[in-house]
Amino acid sequence: MPLRVRSVLILLLTFGLLWFFFRNADMAQVWGEMRRARPGLLLAAVVVTGLNYALRALRWQYILSPLGETHFANAFRATVIGFAATFLLPARAGEVIRPLLLARREGLPATATFATIILERLMDMVTVLGLFAVFVLTADPVTISAQPAHLARVKAGGLLAAAVAVVAMTTAFVAAGHPERLGRWALRIEHVLPASVELVHGPGCP
Repeated sequence: MPLRVRSVLILLLTFGLLWFFFRNADMAQVWGEMRRARPGLLLAAVVVTGLNYALRALRWQYILSPLGETHFANAFRATVIGFAATFLLPARAGEVIRPLLLARREGLPATATFATIILERLMDMVTVLGLFAVFVLTADPVTISAQPAHLARVKAGGLLAAAVAVVAMTTAFVAAGHPERLGRWALRIEHVLPASVELVHGPGCP
């Protein structure tokens, strides 16, 4: 697609999305709320959000390293586009768009790149489960307004979450030490993916 046509389509899409989000908004009230906002906190939120995407892109590069070298700019751009698509489109479409976009730009196998997204989600889940386990096992019962029986069940869930987190993290480390296992897992994932996804590869890929 020519660059000029692509730029026009992006511009039209931008105006269309802006109209969609603000079509029922009271712009005078919106402007009033914006004027009352604290610029320092807004700037801090923008900086933290940018750092979050940058760290996610760096983590993704590390996970992708067995597949080949990637550029930070491409990983960062694909990460931002993927999260924007997840916010705007249903069914977390960005989780599919992000790896396909990077695979096409970096010439990586699309299926293996998609498998790294599954590993990312596993790492996120392990982190959340670990934090939940730490909370329920260390929180002061006085600060939790719950019946003892309910609290006991919550703590049992915390122990289960901790066990799941440990098993998942151990599995991830073992897989990281044996890239051939990751390759076999990626092939298994490829067998269950739709054919239209399996056949999408970057330039130069078989």
